[in-house]
Amino acid sequence: MKSLSLLVTIGLLVSCSAFEKTINKAQYVNADKVIYEKYFGERVEIRNKAQIAKLVDIIGSAQKEAVDFIPKDQFVFIRSKDTISIQRNGALLRDGNGTYRLGAYMSTELNKLLEK
Repeated sequence: MKSLSLLVTIGLLVSCSAFEKTINKAQYVNADKVIYEKYFGERVEIRNKAQIAKLVDIIGSAQKEAVDFIPKDQFVFIRSKDTISIQRNGALLRDGNGTYRLGAYMSTELNKLLEK
């Protein structure tokens, strides 16, 4: 009986994580640097921890949405042993778990941050 309840608990945890409504910020927050790659090859490197934290907060506010898009830009989060990327087209973001939409305010904040 204990093994059955353990399996049910594990199943619930896995199914809940599959239906996350926002991007999991934890996997991006400890990045040593972020490379923002624009569509036509321009690359901007962000090493400032405060800017990375703000970028992660903005990205973390995006809400999951079932829509497909063609990415124009990409954020590459680099840690010492890991690299994770998020594709972007305007207010839409996509990672390995799905597609997300930024709200109007956060989309504006992201554009301001990237202009710096």
